[in-house]
Amino acid sequence: MAAAVLRWGAAAVLIVATAAAGVASGAAASGGFPPSIYPQPVHARGGAVSPCPNPDGLLPFTPAVSSAAVAAASRYDRVSEAADMSAADRALWPQLRTLWRTGRPAKGAASEVVDGSEPLDRSGYAVIVRSSCGRSLGSRSLQVTIGPRHERCDACRSQLFFLNRRGHALLYYVYSGRVGAKRRCSLAWRRDDVAEGSPRQAGGPSANCGASPPISCQLAL
Repeated sequence: MAAAVLRWGAAAVLIVATAAAGVASGAAASGGFPPSIYPQPVHARGGAVSPCPNPDGLLPFTPAVSSAAVAAASRYDRVSEAADMSAADRALWPQLRTLWRTGRPAKGAASEVVDGSEPLDRSGYAVIVRSSCGRSLGSRSLQVTIGPRHERCDACRSQLFFLNRRGHALLYYVYSGRVGAKRRCSLAWRRDDVAEGSPRQAGGPSANCGASPPISCQLAL
């Protein structure tokens, strides 16, 4: 009887240890990023936002998640690659990796501050998301604007687009004229764009987004 109890006890320990190892290996395989919060992105229709965030688990923004998005925007491009990755949707990860691995990106970010936020649907910049990923994502996105503390110019500002996935504010696109270094930027406007809700009416970029963002930038020498 004692031998049988010992054998059962050893088997139970082995089962628990095996289960724990499976959980640990699963966490390691996902890199600490659970698939329910960071699912694989989906293909875009074309345009600036590519790939598109996975629509799984997207929710409307609440005041608490909006506050979290604003806080994440204030830290964007300042802390570390790991910090930016954890606050971003998987659709943006390739760009973040490139940004950080080409050198310290945010040399002048300390002078930038959050300059407001609003539902993306109320902004002329919504056309970027609609043309690439559809209206559903645009209607569930928050736009947070950051820019230099002491400069008042639209071309100096960056628009950060966030989604709410299961209560997590995640950055998925940045419309920006500067990435790290100081840049001279010019917005490409379409003066003949007079469709309802056009950026010319609401203030924003061209609806003709094409395969890349409608901003041209050159490094300031």
